[in-house]
Amino acid sequence: MAKKEKEKKEEEKGLGDSFFSPELLGNVGSAVISQIGKPPQFDRVQTCHLYGNRFRVNIWIVPEDKDTRGKSNGFTKHPIIKDSFFITTDSDGKIEAANPPLKLLYPPLPSTSA
Repeated sequence: MAKKEKEKKEEEKGLGDSFFSPELLGNVGSAVISQIGKPPQFDRVQTCHLYGNRFRVNIWIVPEDKDTRGKSNGFTKHPIIKDSFFITTDSDGKIEAANPPLKLLYPPLPSTSA
């Protein structure tokens, strides 16, 4: 009975299952990338809805296929998770909190156009 009461309270706050929408996943992932930047060898952003207004955002990269001497090692490149964040949003889907905190990790590359 207590679980149903908790779910009802979350829905009243706008944080129940009705809070989640597929377009919200893209918005949360994009907001994280805009705050931390894109890492070198960026592959994709994966946003997973956990519950209520909580999300896990993973930043995937494809590492270089070179060994320590700078030569190709001949192995297939597999994507790996470079960064991962636990995100809390408000009822409008804006980021309220992140663990670890969001900060610029990957400054934009300088423009090569002259």
